[in-house]
Amino acid sequence: MQHSSIFETQKAATINTGDTKQTSDGKVLAESTRDSRNKDSSKSEGDDGLEFTVDADVVVDGRLQVQAEDVGVHQLLKPWQSKPNADLPENTLIGFNDIQKVSLPQYILNHSHHPLGALALIEAVLLCHQHQLLSTTATYSLNDIWNEGFSDATDSTSHEKILPHRIDTKLMTVIASLDRRLDSALIELALNQLHQKNLSELSIENLQLKSKNDHSHDSHQYYKKQEKCRTMLLRYQQGIFELFNQQLTSDLTKSLAYDSSDQNIPSDNAHAIALNNSLVSTLQKSPILSLWRALHLQQLLPILSEVLHDTDAQSLWPQILKTGMEDVRAQLDPSGQVFTGLSKSEVSVVILLAYRLSKDAKGQMISMHDRSLLSEGNDSVAHYIVDLRRHARLIDIDLMTVSDVNLQWLLLTAQHLNSIQLLAIISAVPVSANHFIKRVIGAQNADNYREKQQDGSQIDYNESEMNQPTHNEYRQWLSTLHTVMLHDTIISQDEYDCLLAISERWLGIRQLF
Repeated sequence: MQHSSIFETQKAATINTGDTKQTSDGKVLAESTRDSRNKDSSKSEGDDGLEFTVDADVVVDGRLQVQAEDVGVHQLLKPWQSKPNADLPENTLIGFNDIQKVSLPQYILNHSHHPLGALALIEAVLLCHQHQLLSTTATYSLNDIWNEGFSDATDSTSHEKILPHRIDTKLMTVIASLDRRLDSALIELALNQLHQKNLSELSIENLQLKSKNDHSHDSHQYYKKQEKCRTMLLRYQQGIFELFNQQLTSDLTKSLAYDSSDQNIPSDNAHAIALNNSLVSTLQKSPILSLWRALHLQQLLPILSEVLHDTDAQSLWPQILKTGMEDVRAQLDPSGQVFTGLSKSEVSVVILLAYRLSKDAKGQMISMHDRSLLSEGNDSVAHYIVDLRRHARLIDIDLMTVSDVNLQWLLLTAQHLNSIQLLAIISAVPVSANHFIKRVIGAQNADNYREKQQDGSQIDYNESEMNQPTHNEYRQWLSTLHTVMLHDTIISQDEYDCLLAISERWLGIRQLF
């Protein structure tokens, strides 16, 4: 059964994965149009699924030993009910270095040392972090893992599964039992291990040549495994690009219409109870989960490209996100009044402020109960408009001339931004020039750096930003975002993770301001 590719031509970049082939077990093969990727794909035509388990063949007396497994047993996991780790202090925010204090299960460590195992580890953590029931026998697509695949029933594109595959049952079970405060640290552990791999096309060709010269079964097996890892990671990267094209243009007003669809339901006791249960579920789930996911995806993308030595992808995904940002901006500010006169970086920061304010616990209740959100004179909504203006003023952005209606619309639509749209918003802010220069110096000797500095080409990405933010502006933005996170008087683990990740992206340091 053939499905046509859903990649669409974009203004700034075009990507085409060709036709998508769906096998009988529901797994999807994504193929690339690039020559090198065609080469990888053609070598593994018989490989019809994503497998993220670490294979360990055991042979006794010439016979392959297969461990019996109850693969058909359906089990539901409730990761949010995991207990705090005994090695970590309770009610304390956890950083990456704290993972060294924890005795991680050997099964997790084994996965982290394998390219596909590290990716499976990341996926399992992301799923366990979403405050959803997980089935050990279900298949999960990239929509479920990196976006709102579980609950975004209002967007028809969410039903178009991208690369559905199963994740190792034991790995999911072990991850689900861990302290949820460790989730970001586990992802960083897996990313660090994945970053050390070299699965370039040249590396695979060298392994193939070595296996032919050695005439060794072990060399041939190692070559085939590494080749399979490269094919799988290329396919995964292509799937992420497909997710970009699917979700970047997601209609924010569809979610808005869904929120207001029950406004005419009678407010009897049964409805009140149902609404209360829905609210409890919403409040238990991390309000900024989409931002949390987006920041981890932002960390994974360059690592994938570097491991594969895929320079085309390294230049392609920023272009796709840049094009998508224009659509997001138009949806959030259809009047053009809110963002007038602001730089691209300032627009992103204002959106992040509006996103967090709209995700405030009280704001969540407003969006569910108050169906006259856009009406004038509403005290609760006016409170958030005042907060948005006040926080914008802290970073020298004046929103006093912007009408209340346009700010209300910004708050309401920002609440429904998905992970991919938030990734585009974050990526629109260029990396600090100081951070970029440090990385250039670290990557090459000082003489080469001085030559580049003289011809003015040492900063490629930042040159596209007419008004490069200063170091103090970055610090102001991070400090104000921190203040907004404190809007409900406490910093959650997810908020702490996000603040550190944004600081690391913009300034190259993991620090709260």
